[in-house]
Amino acid sequence: MYPLDFEEFISCVGISTTIIKSLREVWLNRTPVDEFVHNKILELFRLYLIVGGMPAYNVEEPKTPLLLARSRNLFKLFQSDIGLLASQYAEGIQLRIIKGDNDINFGSIYENAVAQELVANGIVPYYYNNKKRSELDFVIELDGNNLYTNIYDNVFRKGQYGSDLLHYKVDLSGL
Repeated sequence: MYPLDFEEFISCVGISTTIIKSLREVWLNRTPVDEFVHNKILELFRLYLIVGGMPAYNVEEPKTPLLLARSRNLFKLFQSDIGLLASQYAEGIQLRIIKGDNDINFGSIYENAVAQELVANGIVPYYYNNKKRSELDFVIELDGNNLYTNIYDNVFRKGQYGSDLLHYKVDLSGL
């Protein structure tokens, strides 16, 4: 049994299937949502972070197929449940997350949430760490293409490679 992914979580807290389908369409079409809806989903995401991991193998080269490029003795660990991770942080962190406190370093929390979502959707996460070149928090193989992204504190923003996990097809042969 896996932890709930975010979509399952918002369904459990009363968001209707119709609204979830509408949000999925908006995401796929890359169109903005109403500010009220945006704020409500962010509020639910913060709640998900505290009530809600998995290993991601390092790849020696971020080239397809990732399974053959993985290092069997080097991996990054994620908490199996994002809620358990939040409960292990300093006392009072859950309340600060719910309130949307911007003074928290969300980097590892967001990385765990992304790992949990990938695994819940049947996608094997890998990471790339080369001391000479850089680190990629997530490298995934989807439809024969390698996609990658870095997760930053407080904001999902484009990493130094300019990636967007679900949008760009990326050629990493130049790394």
